[in-house]
Amino acid sequence: MGKEELIEDIFDFSPHIQYDDAKFQIFSLLIEHLEGLRNEILLEKALEMTAGIQSEFLRIQVFSMLIPCLKGQRKEEIIEEALQLAFSLKDKDMRPQALSFIIPYLGEARKKETLKKNPRDCFRD
Repeated sequence: MGKEELIEDIFDFSPHIQYDDAKFQIFSLLIEHLEGLRNEILLEKALEMTAGIQSEFLRIQVFSMLIPCLKGQRKEEIIEEALQLAFSLKDKDMRPQALSFIIPYLGEARKKETLKKNPRDCFRD
């Protein structure tokens, strides 16, 4: 079995993993193997696994790890989804940290617009 097939099997099994933290850890270990892949099916399966993470904060983190692997319109859609999730977090104290995961992938104009929306410093500790 090749690397891509093994990763695909892991993503296919992910709906059976109950805990978000476990899904996050698995994704964290797999992300380095996704970078540079041109396998769109595998990237879509990674996004499906991400959609299965209930914690919006963890989902934003996973999106931020996955964004560099994506291209074109799909990349823009995921950036938008991650921004919407960050701004809608119920715990307002977590919003700046969540936004800090996404800010590096925004163009300069969009960064300024995003930072204006958020009254807190997105890069505080």
